[in-house]
Amino acid sequence: MKKWVSLDGQFNASTPQPDQTLAQVLTDGPKVKTKYYDYWLQNYERVDKSIQAVLLAGDYDSEKQTDGTVPWADSFSIYRLLMKNGNSVVHYLIKGKDTSHAEMPHNKQAINYIKVFFYE
Repeated sequence: MKKWVSLDGQFNASTPQPDQTLAQVLTDGPKVKTKYYDYWLQNYERVDKSIQAVLLAGDYDSEKQTDGTVPWADSFSIYRLLMKNGNSVVHYLIKGKDTSHAEMPHNKQAINYIKVFFYE
């Protein structure tokens, strides 16, 4: 595997981070950790450093920082771990219509982003 995309991924059991901004989660990781995040924490170094990763999330509700189901803090919670591991990783919020958790697989902007990432 050379490239990996997470579309509204859940890595911390949909756990919101009420005392952290998204920027803090990206820099420090989540304060509230579940067993699912702990699994990543214990195993992230096993991810091949050559794998390029993209973490995408829908900007369905900017005020609540969620795709309507998964908080952005969850979808992007492993960003810091992948960076620390030496992976090339980016995070991106998809804005506009069709950005709820259920609609994201059909979101044209997300589909185009994924196509470019994999094929260009």
